Amino acid sequence: MSLDVAEIICSMPSLRDISLHRGVLYHDCFFATLARKGNESKVQTFWLEYLKCSTPASSHHLAVALCTMPNLTDLTLGGNLTEEFYSTLKVKASSIQVQTLKLDNLECPTPASSHHRAEALCTMPNLTDLTLIGGYLTEEFCSTLNAKASSIQVKTLWLDDVECPTPASSHYLAEALYSMPNLTHLLLYRLDLTEEFCSTLKAKASSIQGCFPQIRKGNFRLNGVAQDDLNSFLHTLTFYESSDLDCSSDLDGSANSNVSENLADPLQQPMGDVHSPGWTLPSSDHRQQHVSNTSDTVCQFSQTHRECSSSQSRPCKRQAPCTQSRAPQDVHEIPEKQSKKSSCHGTVE
Repeated sequence: MSLDVAEIICSMPSLRDISLHRGVLYHDCFFATLARKGNESKVQTFWLEYLKCSTPASSHHLAVALCTMPNLTDLTLGGNLTEEFYSTLKVKASSIQVQTLKLDNLECPTPASSHHRAEALCTMPNLTDLTLIGGYLTEEFCSTLNAKASSIQVKTLWLDDVECPTPASSHYLAEALYSMPNLTHLLLYRLDLTEEFCSTLKAKASSIQGCFPQIRKGNFRLNGVAQDDLNSFLHTLTFYESSDLDCSSDLDGSANSNVSENLADPLQQPMGDVHSPGWTLPSSDHRQQHVSNTSDTVCQFSQTHRECSSSQSRPCKRQAPCTQSRAPQDVHEIPEKQSKKSSCHGTVE
């Protein structure tokens, strides 16, 4: 089954989106075939969930495959990956085409893994939208991210339910954020803003002219709220800190009504005017409904059969990841998503 699925991913000319979900058995031959034939794949959106590479060779092959797929622009990874995967990804990162990357509860088993992952993220030439969900941002990861932050291309960074286990990791993360030259939208969701994190951000933002360059250009949002300048950013950050609430909570207070009305959970706000200061993307379910008619062909793969049929909507299984950047820069991005006439979506269960 694994070999067949890998062959289909690499050879099916109309296959654009594929999701591998719970229950998939990732055999070594699956990864080896992907590595060998990945450059023939037409897949643009790839969701790999509950990953487990049983051998170092499998980890190596997976990283090689992802970096050689010429059309892959939207990638979601979840599961257990080894040091071999991250070290290979770091070496090959300059050739990867991915623009939108979501790492879902993806742990680094060793300090070296954390180091390699941070270096890989900072080396990917097309990566503009990065989401980190769950798990620990270790001191090794944050310190390396800080050291390499000036080279990262990310414009939208979404930190969701991640934790810095030490004050040092919080400090390094804050320093990395203000050094990212292209960062225009920072989303902090279900995140405990530690004193070390906030104090470092405020100290650096108020004392160094080169920090947060996009804020100084008037081109920056924090949880969907436009920050006109550094003072606006510091005021918003202080309001979060003093509210004693996590970043996703609704905030009260008439004195801060302009801030509080826009600092709610960014996943739950309805679609609004994209030019308004408080505009953020709607929930993933809402977004999925919005683009549900973009696929004319649905390809389903399972352990016992596969079939391809016409459909006006995707299967009512767990939704594939949104292929749209979480913070589009203009109103035309959503109509572009609608304009797709046909694609092929694969689900393996």
